[in-house]
Amino acid sequence: MSNQKFLPKKSYSLEDAAKYISLNHQINISVRDLLEYIQNGELNASVYLSGNKVNIDYVNRKEVNFIKNSDKYRELRPYYSECSLYFRLNPQKFEIQEHEDCSWLHKKDSFLDFYICLPKKSYSIESLRKTERLSIYDGNVGKVEAIDFEGYFQISGAELNSFNVDYLIDKGFLESFPKYMMAIYKDIICFLYIDKNKTPLYLDDICILHEHLIDFLKLFSVIDTGYAQIEEVQNLKNQLDFKDKQIDELKEQIESSRNIKVSTASENKKNEFIKALLQIKYGAAVAENPRPHVYDPNDSDKGKDGVIQKDFELSGLTKHLPSGKTLKNWVSSVELDN
Repeated sequence: MSNQKFLPKKSYSLEDAAKYISLNHQINISVRDLLEYIQNGELNASVYLSGNKVNIDYVNRKEVNFIKNSDKYRELRPYYSECSLYFRLNPQKFEIQEHEDCSWLHKKDSFLDFYICLPKKSYSIESLRKTERLSIYDGNVGKVEAIDFEGYFQISGAELNSFNVDYLIDKGFLESFPKYMMAIYKDIICFLYIDKNKTPLYLDDICILHEHLIDFLKLFSVIDTGYAQIEEVQNLKNQLDFKDKQIDELKEQIESSRNIKVSTASENKKNEFIKALLQIKYGAAVAENPRPHVYDPNDSDKGKDGVIQKDFELSGLTKHLPSGKTLKNWVSSVELDN
């Protein structure tokens, strides 16, 4: 038996979904099988779409006009007429920004990034924050200034029901895009009906979300309901590990900052000691400005007769004598308390 495992992802291509089930649960399953389960409504399939109020511009992060390197013009357009467009959302879960004439609502999670712009005279920020359910449909879509969305939309199994699975696999695509697309999440529901439809949907662009794959495996008792709890525990463990890492990094930063403070305090103490010795030996004037009293060949000959220079020469310690500039920097950084 193989010990190989397929790591979980947010979404899988049909081929990867089959590999995930085969490797992680030792079940022999093919893309053909998955397509049949999708047709029967037992497995949810999705497509990643990016679009706005006028067009769907990207399918699976590929520009519609250039899918499969085709030069033929293609277009995907949401259809705004009776029962063809529907958004339901909870504004209280959205980020809301109010501008001069409109209110912008934004919601982003791991599956959908959604913006909607509404006229402020009909949808003020105060009213939106008091609303738990806001419905936008064809009858009032004219009130919508703008819509932008990017994320996973589900395909109805009924859209694939009329196709022979072997024919689909051999051809590799549906000749026209599914007319009905849905994004159903906790705080938002989007329903799109595609009007202008000249874009094929390639099987390579169909994906299965991880949570839908797990629901599918639960349906056939491949895994029990405790699997979700195991995944949740693992997710919490991962979050805790990440928090521990952040704490360790913060500790290192604090320790580093503390070392800098200790180092600075130690450096100041050393400089105070040097300045005090200079003052005891040569007086306050020399202690405040020892630079002229040390010879620096790169500066001038002035320091040759300096009192500090002479004492070090008499003691044979000139190689240990710092420059006048260095001494000046040391003593200038501290003050002596008399």
